[in-house]
Amino acid sequence: MKTSESDGEDDINAGDHFEIPPDSPPASKRAQVEEVEDEGEPPIGPHDDCYVREFPHPASQWIRHADTAFESLLGELRATGKDVWEPFASEEEWELAMWLMKNVGQKSTDEYLNLPI
Repeated sequence: MKTSESDGEDDINAGDHFEIPPDSPPASKRAQVEEVEDEGEPPIGPHDDCYVREFPHPASQWIRHADTAFESLLGELRATGKDVWEPFASEEEWELAMWLMKNVGQKSTDEYLNLPI
């Protein structure tokens, strides 16, 4: 099949008859927030964002009083006559154990605890 030079020019100039769209700013890729009126109950006043709902019972009434887990454990220790520092012999021993845990590695702590003192 024989092609002419004019066929090649038609291919090159094929885009010449299309209109170039006008320049427009690129669409922003940032998230945008749109203000929308609430559809719920209207506010009480023009500057209030509070809503009032009646409740059949006092909302702040206590149901019961209960000790915390720590208070229960402390009560059990005192009732049995055990020391509050148990399993440690005293507060000083408890403080030493806390210091060892905080400042010394496990291997060194084990070596210290195995000393024949």
